[in-house]
Amino acid sequence: MRGFTLLELLIVLAVFGLLAAIPVAHDRTAAAQLDAAARSLAADLESAREAALENGASSALAFLADGRSYALYLDHARASETEPSWTRALPSGHIARAALRRAGWIVFAPDGSAEAGGALELALQGERRIVRVHEASGVVWVTKP
Repeated sequence: MRGFTLLELLIVLAVFGLLAAIPVAHDRTAAAQLDAAARSLAADLESAREAALENGASSALAFLADGRSYALYLDHARASETEPSWTRALPSGHIARAALRRAGWIVFAPDGSAEAGGALELALQGERRIVRVHEASGVVWVTKP
């Protein structure tokens, strides 16, 4: 007699089921990676806004010429004289395009509004996310076009 017993087939199916249930952390989709990068950028923008509210001075995120990095300046008025509080880079492979009111800057006023707001588009492998900053309120949000 040739073939497999029912027990053998059930064992093989159980093994396949277990293997399919194991998450593969390093194989995240482009969409998930892009969502994480957009949320991180939005959180950094919120931090800049909160710093302006707490310090009573304009703060800003400056987007650097490489198109992948940005820096936080807690005192926007003295940005040309001081080092940034920190600099961050977008994850490898991400492309950023900015449509900002002030070239390369998003500036938050001491009242939390955005003196210069706009939109930042992040792209990765055909996926896109837009991080927006409302000028009047300074509110930051992420959209999926």
